[in-house]
Amino acid sequence: MPLVVLATQPVVAGLTLPARFQPGMWEIIGAATPDAGRRLPAYSWGTAADGVHVTDFSGSRSRLASEIEAETVPRQVVVSPFFVDFAVRAVVGVVDCHRDFEHLRYRASPRSADLFPEA
Repeated sequence: MPLVVLATQPVVAGLTLPARFQPGMWEIIGAATPDAGRRLPAYSWGTAADGVHVTDFSGSRSRLASEIEAETVPRQVVVSPFFVDFAVRAVVGVVDCHRDFEHLRYRASPRSADLFPEA
């Protein structure tokens, strides 16, 4: 029987690839255009020496980060779909939690809509 997880708030979050959708490991239960004003995060990249930048969720807009943004906007990191799957299973108690997956637990962070308001 497949694992079904329903939540009113996100339980895990991470930028990942569609590898577990393509072979049918995750069932797609619907499709919708994401609401950019909700939870789509902004990301940061770069170094202090070269300048830290912030980018929107789609990667289509970026700019130099302010000092505060450089410290608070999470780094853009792609996470293996396996780790996302494992983290969801740990949250619902199917497998033991492991501290290596704690970084995938959802935490509110600066949103793309806040850093890149529509003109």
